Amino acid sequence: MRSIAISAVVLTLTGCAITSEQYLADGSKGYGISCNGLANSINTCFEKAGQLCGSRGYEVLNRDGSTSQMAIASGSAYVNSAGGYASSSGSSVPLITRNIMVKCKDTSANPTLTKSQ
Repeated sequence: MRSIAISAVVLTLTGCAITSEQYLADGSKGYGISCNGLANSINTCFEKAGQLCGSRGYEVLNRDGSTSQMAIASGSAYVNSAGGYASSSGSSVPLITRNIMVKCKDTSANPTLTKSQ
């Protein structure tokens, strides 16, 4: 049981950008990017979007996140009034989620002008 609690703390404190390719309502491709945990910030999501789209750039279609509490205890856990988890015989750690949905910009719509000779 203790190893499960330690694993939960490690996953909450650390993290990386997790990306999923998704198709949007218009049929184009977009990316859902999650940057959860205390070790990340929303900038981690934006950096990942930059890596995915490169010099084309990207458009942020949606952005959301939340913070709640996760119980780390051997006693009984319950949902507290803030919607997070609490425990009668332990502590809790913040569970932070951050998500963005992006679409890479289409550079074919803005071709580079060339000089005519």
